[in-house]
Amino acid sequence: MPTHVEEMTENIVATDTRGTTEAFCRLVLEGKPLSELIVAGLGAAAPYLNVPAHTMIRPDGDLKGVNYDHTVMGVRGSLAMMSALPDKLRLLPMTQAFWYLPDGLDIWDQLLCEQPGHYARENEKCPVLPESEPQVHFEDQPALRNGSVEDRFRRWLSSTMLGDRSESYRLFLGLAEEPEYRERLKEQLLFLSIIDIQDTIIGPHKRKIQNIGHKSFRARALIDIADYVGWENAHHVFYGIVPDFACWPRFYDLWSEMSAKVPQIFGPAWHTLKQVNQEHLTVEERDHTMDVIVHATSADEVKEQITALLKRGIRFTDIAQAVVLGHAAYVMDVADNSRSFFTTGHAFDYCNVVHYWIRRFENPNQVKGLYLMAVFMNDAIQATLQGGAGFPSDLEPPVGHQAWAAGLTRQETLVELDNAIAQLQSGKATALADAYIDRFSERQDLIATLAKGAARFQADPHMQRNAASSQEEWTNNTIGKRDLILRAQARYLASGKKRTLSSDCFHLFHDFFGN
Repeated sequence: MPTHVEEMTENIVATDTRGTTEAFCRLVLEGKPLSELIVAGLGAAAPYLNVPAHTMIRPDGDLKGVNYDHTVMGVRGSLAMMSALPDKLRLLPMTQAFWYLPDGLDIWDQLLCEQPGHYARENEKCPVLPESEPQVHFEDQPALRNGSVEDRFRRWLSSTMLGDRSESYRLFLGLAEEPEYRERLKEQLLFLSIIDIQDTIIGPHKRKIQNIGHKSFRARALIDIADYVGWENAHHVFYGIVPDFACWPRFYDLWSEMSAKVPQIFGPAWHTLKQVNQEHLTVEERDHTMDVIVHATSADEVKEQITALLKRGIRFTDIAQAVVLGHAAYVMDVADNSRSFFTTGHAFDYCNVVHYWIRRFENPNQVKGLYLMAVFMNDAIQATLQGGAGFPSDLEPPVGHQAWAAGLTRQETLVELDNAIAQLQSGKATALADAYIDRFSERQDLIATLAKGAARFQADPHMQRNAASSQEEWTNNTIGKRDLILRAQARYLASGKKRTLSSDCFHLFHDFFGN
C-alpha cells in the first residue's frame, strides 16, 4: 500500500488536484516536516516544469507565447506569507500552493490540448482534455565542475545569456555544491534574471513575446526555497527552475541600452555610485518620482527622472522604494477595472526582486537595475491604461462605504475586510482598509488579514506572490507612505480579476485542520 508521500507525488503527476492536496494535508497532520513535503512535491513536478521555449512557432510562422512556470512561485510566496499568519492559518497558503502543483505541469502540451491543466481548460478552452502523463522536455543532467571557480562563473554567465541551457544548468549545479560561493551564486542568479526583461509591451512598439518579469520571480523563488529546505536537498528545485534562464526568448535590449547610456551619463564613476550616493529623497522628490512612474508617457521621461535623482546623490534603496510606491499610487488612484492589476502586478513583483537584489547584494550594475525597474513599471502602467481604454470601469468606488467603515471597532473592521476581500467587494474593501489605517496604529493583524485574503483564492500563485512582495516592501520602507502599500494590497485583492472564484481548497483546508 503506498505511503501518503507516494500517494501525493503520484497524484501530482496524474494531475489530481484534490488527491494531491488531501495527501499533503494528511502528511502535515502526521507531523511530516514541511521542508520534506516541498522537496517531494517539487521533486515530482520538476521534470515537467521546463518547456522547449517560451514561444511556440505556429505552422504559419506566427508566434504564440508560452507561459512561465508558476508552481515554484506559489511555494515561495507561501513560505514568505507564513510568518504573517496566526498559527491556525499558517499552512493555508502552502495548501493552496500544493493545490496548484498538478495544474501547472507541462504547459507546452497544455497549449496543444495534449495535457490537462488550467491552461488547457481556461486559456485554450480545449474541448477534450486527455488523460495522459505530462512530457519531459528537458532531461536532468550531471553537474559540470571542470575549470577554476572564476572560469565557471564566467562560463555560466555567458552560456545563460547565449542560450546554452545544458551548459548553463550543469555549471550552476557544480557551483551550487560549494557553500563558500553560495552568496555569489545567488547574486549572479538574480543579476541574470533581472537583466532579461523586454524593452516595452506598449503601443505601436508592442512585442508579441514577453516575459514580464517571470525569470526574476523564479530566481527569487529558487533562493528562498533552497534556503528553506537546504541547498543540499534542493536539486529538484534547481532542475525545475535553472534551465529556464537560458530558455528562448531572451530580452537584452533594455539592458544593452542602459549599459551604453549609464557610462555616458556618469563616466567611470558609475561603478561606485551605490557607495557614493548617500542622500535621502525629500518628500517632494519622492512624490514627484511616484507621479512620473504613474503618468509619464515616454520611457525617456522616466529615465531622465532616475538620472536626476542619481546625479543628486540619492541612495539606490530610496529610488527603488519610490518606484514601488508609484505602483501603489497607481492601484489606489488610477486603476478602475478588474483587468487593471495583472500586468502592473507583475511589474510590482519584478521591482520587489530588484529592490531585494539592491538591499541584499553588491553589484556595480545595480545602477542600471534602477532604470530597468522604473521603465518596466511605467511601461506596464501605460500599457494597461491603453489596453483598458475600451473597458468601462467595473469597480465600485469606496465613497459609499466610508462613513460605515469609520464607525466600526478595530476587530469589526478586520472581520469586514476579510469578508469584503472574499466577496470581491472592491469599494467596501478599499474603504475598510483606509479606515483601519487612518484610525488604528496596529498593523500586524491587518497584514495577517490581508495574507488570509490572498490565501483564500485558489489556482492563482499571483496572489501569494503579491502578498509576499507587499509584506516585504512594507517592512523595508524607509521613505514614508509605507501604509500606501497595504492599502494597495487590499484593493488589489478585492479588485483584480481572479483565475477562479472557487473556494474548494479553502474549505478542504478547514475540513482537515478545523479552523
